[in-house]
Amino acid sequence: MLGLIQSVEETARTHPDTTAYVFEDTQVSYREFVEKFHRAAGALEANGIRKGDHVALILGNSPSFLVAYYAIMKQGAIAIPINPTYTPDEIGYILMNGDVKGILGIAPLVEAAKDRLVHLPNLKIVVSVPYADQEGPNETHQQVTFITLDRWLEIEHPLTDVTNELDDIAVILYTSGTTGKPKGAMLSHRNLTSNARSIGDYLHVSSKDRTLAVLPMFHVFCLTVVINASLAHGASIIIASRFSPQETFELAKKEQVTIFA
Repeated sequence: MLGLIQSVEETARTHPDTTAYVFEDTQVSYREFVEKFHRAAGALEANGIRKGDHVALILGNSPSFLVAYYAIMKQGAIAIPINPTYTPDEIGYILMNGDVKGILGIAPLVEAAKDRLVHLPNLKIVVSVPYADQEGPNETHQQVTFITLDRWLEIEHPLTDVTNELDDIAVILYTSGTTGKPKGAMLSHRNLTSNARSIGDYLHVSSKDRTLAVLPMFHVFCLTVVINASLAHGASIIIASRFSPQETFELAKKEQVTIFA
């Protein structure tokens, strides 16, 4: 069974010009998508992220989320998606409990939390992703490097051929709606791949489908049904950065969406 990364790379080899995702007026092919997350995986390695390390994603629905999520898995690291609208204390708890060594977060959040982030004991790299035309810092503070996304993706670093076994952990999703503090649920590459294949087979997803991503990408519903199932079957993802009934249905019509979760 091909894992998620291998499935996407195989699509890039066999159907390189098929659209992987659309965001606003930009279309990115599977070939371009693989090139982007390979480069990002190399940048993670250049900043000291190794197989098994934990990297937090504190991002909204965006191409940056897709690229970072697949880069982390490609590198053999473990992604921890976090709701960017959580309170600082809620985010801080997950970052500390999750023992993160890297963070990709929206620029305003990174700037506001910079003085607190440097106290995370094992943190090495914080990548600031532009949001609403606001850039983050480029600097080193104590042992932590803060860098903007564009500067980070300029890093030229050959990617080590990391072997990801299907039973290796790929993602830790923190639960919500439970008593006490959130708990980190560990999902393997096999878990993610099996779920994506099952959902895709049940919905008969194919390379002709166009799936609307308006559910929050940090949540397991979107990760499984929209992102992983679509990409595992060579479909295209139409990214909506926020939900508005009118805008959502206008986008669905414009982009000829076939699957709406």
